[in-house]
Amino acid sequence: MKEVEAEATAYLVASRAGLVIRSAGYLKTHAKQAKMTCVDLELVVRAAARIERLGKIHYGSMAFRE
Repeated sequence: MKEVEAEATAYLVASRAGLVIRSAGYLKTHAKQAKMTCVDLELVVRAAARIERLGKIHYGSMAFRE
C-alpha cells in the first residue's frame, strides 16, 4: 500500500504542477496488485498538498512556456 500511496502522491504533485509524467502506467500496475480499499486517499491528497506548500509549487507552475 505504501508504494501505491507514494506513487500516487508523486503523480498528483507532478501532474498538478504541469509536468508530463509516465508514472500512470507504473501506478496502474501496482494498483491492480494492491488492495485498493486499504489505500488512504486522504493521506495522498494531504501529502501532495504539503509537498506543494513546502516546494512553493502552484498549479501549472512547472509547465513549459515559450
